[in-house]
Amino acid sequence: MADPALQVSAILPAYEEAEAIDWVVERTVRALDAACDRWEILLVVHASALDGTLAKAAEWSRRQERVKVVVQPRGRRAYGRALALGLEAASLPWVFLCDADGQFDPLDYPLLAGASRGVDLVAGMRSPRVDPWPRRLSAWFYNLLLRCLLGVPTRDTDCAFKLLRSEAIGGSLRFSHLADGELVARIVGGGGRWREVPVRHRERRGGRSQAESLPGLPRPGLVLLVLRDLWNFRREAMGRPGR
Repeated sequence: MADPALQVSAILPAYEEAEAIDWVVERTVRALDAACDRWEILLVVHASALDGTLAKAAEWSRRQERVKVVVQPRGRRAYGRALALGLEAASLPWVFLCDADGQFDPLDYPLLAGASRGVDLVAGMRSPRVDPWPRRLSAWFYNLLLRCLLGVPTRDTDCAFKLLRSEAIGGSLRFSHLADGELVARIVGGGGRWREVPVRHRERRGGRSQAESLPGLPRPGLVLLVLRDLWNFRREAMGRPGR
């Protein structure tokens, strides 16, 4: 059972998700209202979205006082920057991460909350994963790099469905293209306790991935940026006292 004492800030990053955002926010409101005594929803929307996502987010903030809009400034649409902005705006002890593209059902939130006792991070693991095989292969290699270079133990680190204690992160996210990898590495590297649970995965309800050049294949330029951030974060982590 989910712990009703949890006080949760839900962070929903969005770019051009107009087809999915109403479905995601409505179900997030229902999930948190049923399971939490205090909650808020932070819709982190990139300012360059052209499909009406920002207008739909603003409408939700007018309809529901606990829904707030955080505008990600124009420039690189880095997912890690969206997470950082959401975490900076979050005001409650626990953070629920769920993308706004409909690949995860917010009504599955109790799967995370029910596993939260005694840990600092509950990480979702897509099971089964519905992505095409090129994306699954690149994700396997990325998780291997995170495990070898940063000691990240989770099997599906980039799964965008997580519940965590905000104080366990140990500082602001700094690497825009490392996103969940930096988040998990900070918690685990700081001695945080974690648990991984299987969660349902779906096809996107709308929009398209900003990280791909061809279906399932990451953009070469993005790969270089990720590798740069991964190397710089490793150097920073290895230079800390006690490492």
